[in-house]
Amino acid sequence: ESEMGKKQADTGPLSRRPDNSAFKQQRLPAWSPSLTAQTVLPTFYILSLVCLLLGIWLLITVKNTYELK
Repeated sequence: ESEMGKKQADTGPLSRRPDNSAFKQQRLPAWSPSLTAQTVLPTFYILSLVCLLLGIWLLITVKNTYELK
């Protein structure tokens, strides 16, 4: 009877179940960043400075280009 039940499980809806591993069941440990003022503000200021410098560089480049007619 147990062998018969095993055969039914292999052909029934339970046969399509994924393996019971942490990867396939999505139980892996995850890294979550801690968003505090000490981590967010320096990142924000550095990105702001990069964007500002890129904008200044683009303005200078556009001013020094000549249009061909």
